Amino acid sequence: MDKGFMREFYQKFYLHPSDEAIKDSKEYKEKSKIRSELENEVEKILGGTGTAEYKMFDNFLTAFYDENEVLLEEMYLMGARDREKMLR
Repeated sequence: MDKGFMREFYQKFYLHPSDEAIKDSKEYKEKSKIRSELENEVEKILGGTGTAEYKMFDNFLTAFYDENEVLLEEMYLMGARDREKMLR
């Protein structure tokens, strides 16, 4: 497998890969709703969006999102490698 080509394809073909991956998933939507409700509760506990605590929480969420974007891309590449193995 040409990993560089597949990575470039992924990055060009999928503008929002996570949205594409879960677009038909009821389970994801249910889990996302729960996470969103919990996030709103944490925001209240931290005193709203203007506090230093909330800004730290927001930085955490951003880092977590960035980490998961890398995970999504690596999972895509793993799937491409697996497909190549299955075709042999």
